[in-house]
Amino acid sequence: MAFKYSSHCETYLHKYSKQVLCKWLRKRMYVGDKFKGMKNIPLELTFPKTKPMMDVYEEYPVCYDKETKQLVGLRCVEEGNRGVDCCIWKEWFDTNPKFKTKSKSFIPSYYELQNRRWKDRLVINFIFDVGVVDDGELKYIFEVMHTNPINNAKENFLKKYKIKTYELSAKWIMDQTKMPYEFDIIKEI
Repeated sequence: MAFKYSSHCETYLHKYSKQVLCKWLRKRMYVGDKFKGMKNIPLELTFPKTKPMMDVYEEYPVCYDKETKQLVGLRCVEEGNRGVDCCIWKEWFDTNPKFKTKSKSFIPSYYELQNRRWKDRLVINFIFDVGVVDDGELKYIFEVMHTNPINNAKENFLKKYKIKTYELSAKWIMDQTKMPYEFDIIKEI
């Protein structure tokens, strides 16, 4: 099933909070190969991370492919049991060579997805504020809340596909004077 992502104008507080959060997560991942996350957020990552993104992506997209009827951008835990197949972005690009992304990580930007050629094929389901990927698979989502918390459709989707999610306050992020070792979590899914 395809959901329709509705784009909106975001505040500077929300925009820059996402960028700061990405920077924190990338810095924490670069600390060493034994990285276990923040004190209160244990991230279990197995594959070595490469610079500059360290497999942390701002505005991570999950789309529905109208032609193959697949969800693109995540891997289904139990394929076939959910009524729709899934594939990670790299697999999708490997089977659709006429589509190219400027990103070396095979994660297209929101603006690339707005291209007419892409829009004819892919429907944006969700754009998550920050996505953490391990071996191409979306493992963790961080949602930054400024004016609106995670809505029911997004929460149900995250629960259905068992993606560990943390909601953080944009104001709390921007109130920090240095990188924290523990996050003030509003909600955990």
